[in-house]
Amino acid sequence: MSRFQPYNPEQNSLLPPNALEVLPSNDLVVFIRAAIRGMDLSRLEAAYAAEGAPPLAPEMLLGLWVYAFAEGITSARELERRCHRDLGLWYLAAGRPPDHWALSSFRQRHGQSMDELMVQVLELARALGLVRLGKVAIDSTRVKANASPDKVDSARRLRRQLRRDAAQVKRWQKQCDRGVPGDEGTTAGL
Repeated sequence: MSRFQPYNPEQNSLLPPNALEVLPSNDLVVFIRAAIRGMDLSRLEAAYAAEGAPPLAPEMLLGLWVYAFAEGITSARELERRCHRDLGLWYLAAGRPPDHWALSSFRQRHGQSMDELMVQVLELARALGLVRLGKVAIDSTRVKANASPDKVDSARRLRRQLRRDAAQVKRWQKQCDRGVPGDEGTTAGL
């Protein structure tokens, strides 16, 4: 028996019968769920005592915060609101959205571990060709093609990219700490 509250977003519910039947297979939350499912979350899980009421599953809370990062959400209150309105977040929360206090305390308690795990998600998304950090704008600007020689990945370029990803996650964490509302134009681009 698990020390955590039951967590099974694939379980059928009344609305909708199964979120995966409604969500497209390439939806961001489907990717996040698959990515986090394959991660080692033992460090997060070990931080909880066996006594007391079962805590929320770290897998769920991490998934919600990864989605928040991808969407530029820095407020636990905004994430809580979106969990009640957004079918993808409803799916990640297994139909039982946590309150802002639980979201905020999880992020504060596991900040460093979350940074490392979010960078892993970004690496996976990049490997699958799903991510681009920064603002996306269509303004007739000419850009070099992906096949150009300067786009070839070298070990040094990959290390720099990993450092940039880690810095982006840390900046987002600091925005969350300051309570700065997310800039709707700036997203992680997952």
